[in-house]
Amino acid sequence: MGLLDTISSVLGTGAGGAALAAAIYAGSTQLENEMRSEARGEIARLINNTQINPDARLTANLILHVFEIVFGTRHFTFRCFKRSVLVTVSVFVILTYLMSVKYPEYMRQTFSVTFYHPDHVWLEAGLETTVTVAFMVIAAAIPDYLSLYKGRLILRAMSHRPSIRKMLGLVVLDLVASVLISLASLWAIWASLAALEEGSGFAGSLGRAAALIVDGALIFAGQKPLHADDIWVGIFVLTTAVTSIWSVLVILSSLLLKVLGSLTSFMRLIRWMFDVDAHPVRVLGLVAGAIVWGGSVVYGVL
Repeated sequence: MGLLDTISSVLGTGAGGAALAAAIYAGSTQLENEMRSEARGEIARLINNTQINPDARLTANLILHVFEIVFGTRHFTFRCFKRSVLVTVSVFVILTYLMSVKYPEYMRQTFSVTFYHPDHVWLEAGLETTVTVAFMVIAAAIPDYLSLYKGRLILRAMSHRPSIRKMLGLVVLDLVASVLISLASLWAIWASLAALEEGSGFAGSLGRAAALIVDGALIFAGQKPLHADDIWVGIFVLTTAVTSIWSVLVILSSLLLKVLGSLTSFMRLIRWMFDVDAHPVRVLGLVAGAIVWGGSVVYGVL
């Protein structure tokens, strides 16, 4: 039995989701410790208020405030870059693990040479694999950082555009911009490699990059990968798309508040189960982590 099969059979398909859920809860705990007491009080009052006011502006301002706590109020700083790279590496590792569990036979095409190479050149092959993966992580960190700046601007625009329809348009713009940034980055990488290998290989590289992005996106939509490279491209693109999660959170939170406005019994259950006044953000992180873990289990079964 291969290494990836062993990991899959021992840990199960929900282990990656459980790790991500634990990270969400730990992050919400840390975030709560760094938030101002006034912000924590606003969140607690929001949860404790039976008649929830679905104010889109309040939601956008709150998520923008959280964003600035995590990455700082200014973008082009070492703190922001460092945390952006940390998020990229974390997402890259988590997605690599999930894909290894979901498609071990394809991921083994990349990693098997490190452990089972028949000519006993495992050190050279393993070094090549390590360098390739490290290069992809570094290459993904740059467009992710640029895409994060785009997300910061869109969040600020959302705080001045409270209507759901306008926010939805900004979310679409955010997602499209993330894809275009991924396409440009992948094209630059592909064209550079082609130029190095062939002397002048820029022709057609943009179309090739677009095709790779489509193939990688289809994997996360449920289509079986044609090759292990498609999985890596999908991970590369998704790390950039994750930067759009902030604007998506604004629109989802606004819609959720509208729904919760009529679900007073659910809010009473939350208040009964947890100490909302003492740890409002931690409670939200616990609920979000449970949803993520449940979704990972369902994804693993599919």
